[in-house]
Amino acid sequence: MSQRTLNIIRRQLEANPRIHSKEHKARDPALLAGMSERTVGRYVKRDLGYQSCCAVSKPYLTHAHLTYFCVSAQRLGLRQVA
Repeated sequence: MSQRTLNIIRRQLEANPRIHSKEHKARDPALLAGMSERTVGRYVKRDLGYQSCCAVSKPYLTHAHLTYFCVSAQRLGLRQVA
């Protein structure tokens, strides 16, 4: 894998740390055409120095969900839990 390819992958990871190897291949199909997803993950771990090549799990509740639940609870007169 060339240094140019590694720089592109590094920029994508810095922009979105939750990206999977499959999404790397989908975003740049010509760049990573001859590589498997496992190979991309291996390079991410070995050459880029990331501790884990697993994507960070996405939160179940976003800030918008929590805000909606708090507003709904206040409308219903439920007690706010700390």
